[in-house]
Amino acid sequence: MNKKLSILLVVGLLLTLVVAACANNRDDDVGSWYAGRAEVRETMGVPTLNNLSRSRAVSEEEIFFALADAAPQSAPMAPPPQAPGNTSGGAGDVTWEDIYGQNERHVIRSASLEMYSEDFDATVDALRVVAPAVNGYIESEVLTGTGRRRLTIVLRVPVAAFDYALRQVSALGTVTHQHQSAEDVTSQFYDLAGNLETRRIEEERILSLIERADDIHELLALEARLSNVRQTIASYLTQLNQMAGRVSYSTLTVTLTEDAPPVVPAGLTLGERIGGAFGDSVDGTVNVFQGIVVFLAGAVIPLALLAIVGLVIWTVIKSAKKRAVHPQS
Repeated sequence: MNKKLSILLVVGLLLTLVVAACANNRDDDVGSWYAGRAEVRETMGVPTLNNLSRSRAVSEEEIFFALADAAPQSAPMAPPPQAPGNTSGGAGDVTWEDIYGQNERHVIRSASLEMYSEDFDATVDALRVVAPAVNGYIESEVLTGTGRRRLTIVLRVPVAAFDYALRQVSALGTVTHQHQSAEDVTSQFYDLAGNLETRRIEEERILSLIERADDIHELLALEARLSNVRQTIASYLTQLNQMAGRVSYSTLTVTLTEDAPPVVPAGLTLGERIGGAFGDSVDGTVNVFQGIVVFLAGAVIPLALLAIVGLVIWTVIKSAKKRAVHPQS
């Protein structure tokens, strides 16, 4: 009886250790399975852009109206605002006189967006249409990358159409970062305009003095002074015209990154579901046996020690029984 009890104790201890190792390994597998399913659900939630037909040429009008279809239905888009005053097609055509004397603040508005799209080519075509559709223009664009492409495009749009163009661009993909700024340059603008008027008055006076100058040295000094004044006037004109262009045409910088579309599985048939369940069962069984093998590999020495101890105990018990059956006389 003592022999059987010892063997049962040893076997029970070994089974307990094996079951504990398998349970830990199974918990890790289940946690990984749920984490993977959560990642798939999160990926499937990414909005996608309706692909435009690539089998034929797509006109700018078709792309532009496709943008309105891609916009959220809760915020219907109004017709694109038209640029007031000069609409000849560029901030370089705006001069400082066009906005001088207006009873309003002169504010430079700009925005930058970082976004990604699944249909990179269609989105690039759509971005190129946004500014011309509201009497704006594309200031620059840079395309980089051979695998995952990236486009940086700078759009200049009339300030009256800035919010509209911003909504159009945001509807083309998934925006990951957006920043807007508004810089009031009213005081700077009118300070420069005042300085320009002062230099122009000075220019007229120097010209008048040159007409009456009799001494050659005085004439040379006046002409040198006139050259400096005219350089200052040119500098003021450049600054004023650049400022007027930035006030009249807002800047919209878009960084578009190509992104592969998420794989969305179609509805599974009964056979596919059964096959999937069988595969999960096989995977679970393999994982259990792998856990057992790993446990045994790490428990070789303790198991060997337990076996030696059990053998010693069994030998002692057996000797004791023999002495009990055949007592020495």
